[in-house]
Amino acid sequence: MTERFVEQKAHHFPMQLAGGIIGRIVDMPTYFAVEDALEPLIFPEHPNIGRWFNLPQERQDDRKKELSALQRATHQEAVVFYEADTAIGWSAGRMN
Repeated sequence: MTERFVEQKAHHFPMQLAGGIIGRIVDMPTYFAVEDALEPLIFPEHPNIGRWFNLPQERQDDRKKELSALQRATHQEAVVFYEADTAIGWSAGRMN
Protein backbone atom coordinates (compact mmCIF):
# COMPACT_ATOMS: atom_id res chain seq x y z
CA MET A 1 0.00 0.00 0.00
CA THR A 2 1.41 3.35 -0.98
CA GLU A 3 2.07 6.13 1.46
CA ARG A 4 -0.43 8.34 -0.38
CA PHE A 5 -3.11 5.70 0.01
CA VAL A 6 -2.42 5.43 3.74
CA GLU A 7 -2.62 9.23 4.02
CA GLN A 8 -5.96 9.31 2.20
CA LYS A 9 -7.44 6.68 4.50
CA ALA A 10 -6.21 8.59 7.55
CA HIS A 11 -7.78 11.76 6.12
CA HIS A 12 -11.25 10.18 5.73
CA PHE A 13 -11.44 7.59 8.53
CA PRO A 14 -12.83 7.23 11.04
CA MET A 15 -15.79 8.84 9.27
CA GLN A 16 -18.52 10.55 11.31
CA LEU A 17 -21.94 9.95 9.74
CA ALA A 18 -25.44 11.17 10.53
CA GLY A 19 -27.05 9.93 13.73
CA GLY A 20 -23.76 9.40 15.52
CA ILE A 21 -22.73 6.49 13.30
CA ILE A 22 -18.99 6.07 12.76
CA GLY A 23 -17.40 4.25 9.83
CA ARG A 24 -14.04 2.69 10.67
CA ILE A 25 -11.51 0.91 8.46
CA VAL A 26 -10.97 -2.56 9.95
CA ASP A 27 -8.76 -5.55 9.21
CA MET A 28 -10.28 -8.49 7.37
CA PRO A 29 -10.65 -10.79 10.41
CA THR A 30 -12.68 -8.05 12.15
CA TYR A 31 -14.72 -7.45 9.01
CA PHE A 32 -15.58 -11.15 8.62
CA ALA A 33 -16.47 -11.48 12.31
CA VAL A 34 -18.91 -8.56 12.00
CA GLU A 35 -20.30 -9.85 8.70
CA ASP A 36 -20.81 -13.34 10.18
CA ALA A 37 -22.66 -11.86 13.16
CA LEU A 38 -24.88 -9.42 11.24
CA GLU A 39 -25.56 -11.20 7.96
CA PRO A 40 -28.05 -13.74 9.41
CA LEU A 41 -30.07 -10.82 10.79
CA ILE A 42 -30.35 -9.28 7.33
CA PHE A 43 -30.38 -12.45 5.21
CA PRO A 44 -31.95 -15.21 7.30
CA GLU A 45 -31.27 -18.81 6.31
CA HIS A 46 -33.82 -20.40 4.00
CA PRO A 47 -34.07 -24.18 3.49
CA ASN A 48 -34.10 -23.86 -0.32
CA ILE A 49 -31.28 -21.33 -0.67
CA GLY A 50 -27.67 -21.76 0.39
CA ARG A 51 -25.26 -18.89 0.87
CA TRP A 52 -23.96 -17.78 -2.51
CA PHE A 53 -20.27 -18.22 -1.68
CA ASN A 54 -20.62 -21.92 -0.79
CA LEU A 55 -19.87 -23.25 -4.26
CA PRO A 56 -20.34 -27.04 -4.31
CA GLN A 57 -17.10 -29.00 -4.78
CA GLU A 58 -18.32 -30.49 -8.07
CA ARG A 59 -18.57 -26.97 -9.56
CA GLN A 60 -15.07 -25.92 -8.46
CA ASP A 61 -13.03 -26.52 -11.61
CA ASP A 62 -9.52 -25.17 -12.22
CA ARG A 63 -10.82 -22.01 -13.96
CA LYS A 64 -12.87 -21.02 -10.93
CA LYS A 65 -9.94 -21.73 -8.61
CA GLU A 66 -7.72 -19.47 -10.72
CA LEU A 67 -10.27 -16.64 -10.60
CA SER A 68 -10.58 -17.07 -6.86
CA ALA A 69 -6.79 -16.81 -6.47
CA LEU A 70 -6.73 -13.63 -8.59
CA GLN A 71 -9.51 -12.11 -6.49
CA ARG A 72 -7.59 -12.80 -3.27
CA ALA A 73 -4.56 -11.02 -4.75
CA THR A 74 -6.40 -7.69 -5.13
CA HIS A 75 -6.42 -5.03 -2.48
CA GLN A 76 -9.55 -5.00 -0.34
CA GLU A 77 -10.78 -2.30 2.00
CA ALA A 78 -13.28 -3.08 4.72
CA VAL A 79 -15.39 -0.63 6.70
CA VAL A 80 -17.56 -1.43 9.71
CA PHE A 81 -20.21 1.03 10.84
CA TYR A 82 -20.63 1.46 14.57
CA GLU A 83 -23.20 3.02 16.87
CA ALA A 84 -21.09 3.66 19.97
CA ASP A 85 -19.16 0.36 20.23
CA THR A 86 -21.83 -1.79 18.58
CA ALA A 87 -21.29 -2.87 14.96
CA ILE A 88 -24.44 -2.18 12.97
CA GLY A 89 -23.28 -2.56 9.36
CA TRP A 90 -20.40 -3.33 7.04
CA SER A 91 -19.08 -2.67 3.56
CA ALA A 92 -16.10 -3.92 1.60
CA GLY A 93 -14.66 -3.32 -1.83
CA ARG A 94 -11.81 -4.53 -3.96
CA MET A 95 -9.38 -2.25 -5.73
CA ASN A 96 -7.17 -3.31 -8.58
